[in-house]
Amino acid sequence: MEALFGSVWSVEKDESGNEYVIFKSRSLLFSQNVVKKIENYRELTISVNEKLLYSGIQIGFDKQEYNSINGRDEHHFSSNLKTNNNIRDSILKLLSPYRADSYGFEFATHDRFKENTDRNSDSDIWMISTIPYYTHITGGATTHRRRVYNNKVYDNRSNSNTPPFLTYGIDFRANNSINDKYIFNAKFSPRFLIEANREYISSFAKSLEFTSHQGNSKISNTTLNAENELIELKENEGTELNKEDRLFSNSEITFETSDVDRIKDYNGLIVIEANGNIYTGYILDATENYGKERAITYQLALKDINPN
Repeated sequence: MEALFGSVWSVEKDESGNEYVIFKSRSLLFSQNVVKKIENYRELTISVNEKLLYSGIQIGFDKQEYNSINGRDEHHFSSNLKTNNNIRDSILKLLSPYRADSYGFEFATHDRFKENTDRNSDSDIWMISTIPYYTHITGGATTHRRRVYNNKVYDNRSNSNTPPFLTYGIDFRANNSINDKYIFNAKFSPRFLIEANREYISSFAKSLEFTSHQGNSKISNTTLNAENELIELKENEGTELNKEDRLFSNSEITFETSDVDRIKDYNGLIVIEANGNIYTGYILDATENYGKERAITYQLALKDINPN
């Protein structure tokens, strides 16, 4: 889920106190709400978290082998990109344990009724992108959705121009593929996975430069951005990353304080004013120092430094 959707698991409680596990966007674990302001402190230090100085990322899926020439058109494998960091040689791997390869899925459906001893894919778990099949219903309520079809934006509220969207996930236009109109699981391509993890990747890099891809790197997909504008994402292109998008930075701040009031939300921001600046960050660690005047030592993942 992390590689595909930028999601992580979290343990939640219902009204009765029962615990359950859900998957949520990683960004929801980093609230923008300020939960504590530190007014007294000492021994404040700032350091770089070297573990976050990735020189590159590998993102996508494990490569599959097919007994078909069309398999060379597959692009749901992994891409390699380098960051702007060159201090240490370290690669972040965001590889999904699931399969989403479009040709592999189609080949598997062709073999589902065959009697053979091939067990290669018996333990595979597939992620399939599906969308509703829209039809016009007179006098009834419908769910309003916007989709891309042949490089045009359609709204199912417009009865005259709504194409039939099929349930096997054709909600993107593919370019430079054998079939330049339809493709399974387009939204699970490595380039889209970068977008799903953009906030996290922005925390340690300013840019990504494409270096290699295990499949057809010439493919691009046309889809909608958050503003419902048509955009084209190319598998063989990198991207610039904005500071405003990042969850946190690759720096940490440590200090001691006598403020022992408990924090109710550990996903929120801690604020401290020091040295003419305002520091904000998320708790990585809080250690109680029994018997000392400065009773707690905080270690924060630094988000921002702004002038006071």
